[in-house]
Order: sequence, then C-alpha cells, then structure tokens
Amino acid sequence: MLKSSKGLAILIALSLLVCITAAQTLNFSPGDLLALEKVEAATPVAPVLPKKKVPAPIVYGIKTDSLEIVDGEVERGEVLSQILAQYNIDPTTAYNLAQKAKDVFNVRRIASGRTYTILHKRDSAQTAQYFIYEASQVEYVIFDLRDSLDVVLHKREVQVLERTLAGEIKSSLFESIVAAGGSPQLVNRFADIYAWRLDLNRIQPGDKFKLIYEEKVVNGETIGFGELKSAFLSMRASRFMPSGLMKAMA
Repeated sequence: MLKSSKGLAILIALSLLVCITAAQTLNFSPGDLLALEKVEAATPVAPVLPKKKVPAPIVYGIKTDSLEIVDGEVERGEVLSQILAQYNIDPTTAYNLAQKAKDVFNVRRIASGRTYTILHKRDSAQTAQYFIYEASQVEYVIFDLRDSLDVVLHKREVQVLERTLAGEIKSSLFESIVAAGGSPQLVNRFADIYAWRLDLNRIQPGDKFKLIYEEKVVNGETIGFGELKSAFLSMRASRFMPSGLMKAMA
C-alpha cells in the first residue's frame, strides 16, 4: 500500500514537472495560462448572422423567383419552333403561338444574330414559360408560353438629345470627325450638305468644323442619329470665301 502511494505521488510530480516545462518552453507561466483562460472566457463570441437572401432579378418586368434565365442568340436558319423545342415546347404549341402573334409580330422576322431570353421552370423538363426576342434596339417581343398563350410588343423610350461636335482637321475630314467622337453617318451627312458648295478634296489640315445634330439614345446607349441641324466649316480665306467661313443649315 505504501509503495502504491509513493508511486502515485511520483507520477503526479512528474506530470506537474512536464506541464511546467511545457509552459516555460512556450514562454508562459502558470499565471499567464490562468490569465489567458480568463481572457478567453471574457471575450464575447460573435453571433452567426443568417445570410441575407438576395431577391431574384426582374427580367423584362417578369419576376424570376421560380424561373431560370437563359440568354441565347438565334443561329443561322433557326426558327421559333426549333428554339422552343429545346425547352419542352411541342410543335403544336409553337404553331399556335405563331398564329397568336400574327397581328403583333411576324415570327418569320426572327433573324440570325439577334438575341433572346428564355425563362423556364427549375425542373428536369425545363419547360419554357416566356420567350423574349430582341427585335431591335428599340423593340422587343414577349411571348407568354403559359396556359393562355400571349404575345406583346414593347417599345423602349428613345431620347433625342442635341449634341455639338467640333474640331480641327488633322488628316482627312472623315478621320477628324470620327476622332472627335462622330460617326461615319455624320460624316456622310456633312459631306452631302457641302458637296454642291465646294470641292471637299480642298479641305486641308488646320481647317475647322462644327456640327450640331440630334443623337438617339436608349438606356444610355447611342443607337443612331437624327437630324443634322447645322454644320460649320472654316477654311483659310485664300482657298475659300472672302470671309473664310461657311455655314450650312440642314
């Protein structure tokens, strides 16, 4: 019994010696360990906040909470029925949809290279619920493929803004107008105005131009140009009119 007590005492002493040695090796004292435990106990645990659910996007005014969004481009020779067949729409339904669309949009006008969007169910069948075709930068058509087929043509708002473009001829008239932010369309209109008034080949570096025109914008993107309201061309008097300035009103 005495030997067992001594053995147990030795074992406890050795365990304490190992703990103290380890603490000293890590530059910790028993007091430091106790202080660390107190700090850890006092440190508040940050609560785990639930992730905020991001609302599904609204596409062409349609809520997509239960729908998958697929963007595509019409392939060469592809027709409406072929596109819809990939999303579980049978030929009969595609035909009925085309008949429904006759007074709104001729589906034969669906052209290669134009973009479209399919909204389909989130299941294995991936049945299309909507087919949206971008007919142009201004028009798009929504084909509703749900129980009651429907076709609606939508037109985006077109803003007409007045712009002014001015600059100096550096090389050719074409390159200078384009470099100043114009377009080939503007150059052609400018040339049409002056073509009967002077030989445009006489324009040289150092001559100046100014255009006031209308710009068509949809959703912040330029889609074309409207009326060229006025055009100014300033050339050296020795090569042109005594005043050295010509103004043409479109």
